[in-house]
Amino acid sequence: MKGNHITCLILIFLLTFSLQLNAQNNTCDVTDQCIYTVVLESLDNSGWHGNSMSFYQNGEAIKTIGLDFVDGSMFSDTVFLCDGSPFELVWNEGGNNPELIKLSVNSSFNLTIFTKNYGEGNPNSIIFSGISNCTTDCCFFWPFNLEFISSTETTAQLSWGTDYNPEQYDIFLTTELSENAQSNSSYITVNSNPTEISNLLPCTNYKYQVRYRCSELEQGLWSTESLLFSTDCGLMVDENQLKNLKVIPNPFDDLVSISALSPIDEIQLYSAIGQLITSYKINQNEIVLNLSHLIAGVYFVKLKSNDSYKSIKLVKK
Repeated sequence: MKGNHITCLILIFLLTFSLQLNAQNNTCDVTDQCIYTVVLESLDNSGWHGNSMSFYQNGEAIKTIGLDFVDGSMFSDTVFLCDGSPFELVWNEGGNNPELIKLSVNSSFNLTIFTKNYGEGNPNSIIFSGISNCTTDCCFFWPFNLEFISSTETTAQLSWGTDYNPEQYDIFLTTELSENAQSNSSYITVNSNPTEISNLLPCTNYKYQVRYRCSELEQGLWSTESLLFSTDCGLMVDENQLKNLKVIPNPFDDLVSISALSPIDEIQLYSAIGQLITSYKINQNEIVLNLSHLIAGVYFVKLKSNDSYKSIKLVKK
């Protein structure tokens, strides 16, 4: 048993020594680092034409890549990054034909977290920044396909697509429809997807974005898309206003028929992110809208009748 113990100690020492020899990052302990892979590509099979990029972390240049890629269509390199620390990828000055080079950064879990395609980006600039993570890729990504399921006067059911299943999510919610989530924005933390948001205002337009809550102190990126939804107006609509409201068909191709027993004074059409597209003043019980000019997607119509309002989600096929 003693011999086996000594053998294990030797193997651990050799592994640690090997990591220390190979690590380029001296800004943190080698045991707090993980390996990111960088894939370089050349459009004309002639290498990177003297272009280079450098990784910076904790105020130091950790690794410069590209100068060894002098021929061929593809070249792979590695960089050691400290867990939980911000880093930047800087495209250095010099080189030729920058439009002929491509780069992808893969995390230690072999997921692509950034791609600079041919013709994108500029030399002498920061082209990517993030926080390295040796335990999860969650922090590099964001939810997608945001959905509004249903609402009452004070609640809303929301859902979204996800590549991860964290225990919690953060939701940015605002009535300022031109506002987007920032790193310091206020948010609501929820424990499920789909989820129900409560304590909302009746008859109000909201916009939301969502991100992964990776851990107690770490979070992912806010979703690049946002979605508009409206709470019901039931408490604010007289029983004789907008009674027996019908919107058909929904989803629709080009034409939508909207009708009610009481006259509709105005119809406002909004995009999924809350931008007013057009409005119609009609003062009649029924109207057929030709929406053939719209692209496929989610829209909202807000109907007004004698100072009462009703919002409805529309889907164009």
